[in-house]
Amino acid sequence: LLYSAWFCPYAQRAWMALNHLSIPHELIESLTVDPVTEAYVKNPDLLRVNPKGLVPTLVVGHSPSEIIKCESIDIVRDLFEESGTDKKKLEAWCDDSHLYNRLVSSPFYRVLMKQDKKEKEEGWADLLAGLNSFSEKLEWRDGSDGDRAISFYGSQHDSPCMVDFVVFPWVHRLYLLEHYCGYDLINDVSNDVNDKIRKWQSKMEMLECVKQTLAKKEDLIPVYRRYSDGTAKSQVGAAVRAGKDAHSIEKRD
Repeated sequence: LLYSAWFCPYAQRAWMALNHLSIPHELIESLTVDPVTEAYVKNPDLLRVNPKGLVPTLVVGHSPSEIIKCESIDIVRDLFEESGTDKKKLEAWCDDSHLYNRLVSSPFYRVLMKQDKKEKEEGWADLLAGLNSFSEKLEWRDGSDGDRAISFYGSQHDSPCMVDFVVFPWVHRLYLLEHYCGYDLINDVSNDVNDKIRKWQSKMEMLECVKQTLAKKEDLIPVYRRYSDGTAKSQVGAAVRAGKDAHSIEKRD
């Protein structure tokens, strides 16, 4: 069972990995937003297995011997490990996943949530640095149609790895920063970096395992208004308001 929320990028990581690895699972939508208080209304079944009511929560097996996992990077790592991924390779992927969680995911929220212009600009500069670093792990290849093709992360495999799934949700959501903050990647990085990131994004979005997880822009944009105005009642929102980075909290909703 994967307790999830359609709008949550952390839950999306686990959902994509389950799909990619063809692991049978049941997806349970577990968070809605109260239209009056804008607080989360949490599925009672989620609260039974995870009293904090955080997503993603993955339940393996059945009570009383069920195993409960709650941290998105740990979930993705464990899924790849159980699918037979080489442990040395997986250890490197895990290190890089935590690196880009700091360099991409966390500054994304500072850009979106900070109300001070200088702090917002600093967050954008950090995010650009993270995306520049990530793009260095992508390589151009000759496409079958004569056009340039892009590799997945690390360039040594023909299918996405753990790091691709960890970074993708925030690259996919860059349009939120353009909508709410006026920032557009193409204006502030080299053409090569922009082309690499956007080509990789498109490649990921074409995967069936990813398509199933994508929300419509017109549905996702209003959900993130609470982050843009700094009022989101989530652990990420509370962390950023307190001057912390999103990666500083172990469990997220």
